[in-house]
Amino acid sequence: MIETMKRFRPLALLAATVLLASVPVAAQQSGEFDHKAEARKIVDALAESRFTEIEALYSPEMAAALPVGQLAVAWAQVTAQVGTMKELGEPRVEEQNGATVVIFPAEYEGAKLNLVIAWNAERKLVGLLAQPAG
Repeated sequence: MIETMKRFRPLALLAATVLLASVPVAAQQSGEFDHKAEARKIVDALAESRFTEIEALYSPEMAAALPVGQLAVAWAQVTAQVGTMKELGEPRVEEQNGATVVIFPAEYEGAKLNLVIAWNAERKLVGLLAQPAG
């Protein structure tokens, strides 16, 4: 159990740092916003190490919780532990604390994770975490 906890320490750190801090609720912007499609773009950007594209989507709260440059460091620790992604499952969408949360089940070489991406009503990224599936 302790070895498992040590193994996923960066995941827990990433989760604790970013997990849906306070989510401001604002009026919806006009036009459609496909949360699943936008979340998939985030997953693709993570896989391709395009971190600045993700950081550009941060809400102010997210930027404070995970400053520019830190996502690359955290994600490198995650992938060092779990390897590369083998399969990405169909996402599910939930509403939590005023945010729209998209959860992708993902299988990596060394673990099964849930990739959790959350958007506020202003279409800003307010949560991004990789957590052990289970």
